[in-house]
Amino acid sequence: MRSRFQQSLALCAIILAAAIAGPPAVATSKETIAMSVGRLLEEGHYTRQKLNEEVSKKFLQTYLELLDFSHLFFTQQDVDSLNAKYGNSMAGDVLLGTLKPAYDIYALYTKRVDDRVAKIKELLKQPVDFKSNATVELSRQKSAWPKDEAEAAGAAVSRTSCCRSI
Repeated sequence: MRSRFQQSLALCAIILAAAIAGPPAVATSKETIAMSVGRLLEEGHYTRQKLNEEVSKKFLQTYLELLDFSHLFFTQQDVDSLNAKYGNSMAGDVLLGTLKPAYDIYALYTKRVDDRVAKIKELLKQPVDFKSNATVELSRQKSAWPKDEAEAAGAAVSRTSCCRSI
């Protein structure tokens, strides 16, 4: 069972994701919400845990898992890059009401989704092979992130061809 702190962290990630759903131009109230959530975690949660680098890394990992829970869109390169860029500062950004990291991560996620969907649509235009013995991995939640774009595209090809041959 997950600890209460991890559950609270996941809830805050969901609240943060909901808070950034709109464009940054009208973000003053969203920034205030982010700061309030950060203060609530530090002062209102029973553990009174400070939002530090360790919590930042957990917060970022939780956000990435919420966006791409099946590990289909982000690559390990993306995850490493985001960890290097935001891994130590995410909690501080929340306390300061800085939502730019969350917007940047979400923009990368939507770009990856759009790219993958376009690739799959192209693959679906090819003839269907019903003689394949291929299999498909139904749940990738516990699988590693694809190493890079080439591996992610290869996984998309294999998932598409498997699904088309069933």
